[in-house]
Amino acid sequence: MMNEDAEQMRRDWAAEKAATLHPRPAPIPRCISFALPKIEGADDMPAAIAAILQAVTNSEIVPSEAQSVVAIIEAHRKALETEELLKRWIWKPSIGMDCFVVGYPLGLTGRVATPIWKKASIALNLNWIMTSFRCCS
Repeated sequence: MMNEDAEQMRRDWAAEKAATLHPRPAPIPRCISFALPKIEGADDMPAAIAAILQAVTNSEIVPSEAQSVVAIIEAHRKALETEELLKRWIWKPSIGMDCFVVGYPLGLTGRVATPIWKKASIALNLNWIMTSFRCCS
C-alpha cells in the first residue's frame, strides 16, 4: 500500500514539473524583411552585419532572427572563400611553363619499378586539349 502511494506522489510531482518546464510552445519562425546591402565579396560583409545590427536596434527583427541571418551570411562568406581558393589552386598550364613527364619507356621497369622523370616545357596552349579529350573508364 505504501509503494502505491509513493508511486502516485511521484507521478503527481512529475506532472506538476512537466507543466512548468514548457509553459508556452516554442515560437514559430516567421518571414522577416529588412534592408540588407548586396553582398558580392568579403568587403561587403561588414556593411551587411551593420545593417542587421541596425534592424535589431530598430526592432524590425529580434536578436535570434539576426543570429540566423548572420549564420546565412557566414555560410555565404565561406562559399566565396572556397571559390577563391579553388581558383588559385587549379593548375592552369601556359606556354613556356616547366613540367615533368613521368613514365616507363618501352614498358621497361627492371627489378625495381622506377619511373623516368623527364623535364619538359609546354609548347602549346593545353586548355583546348584538356577540354576536348575525355577520360574513358
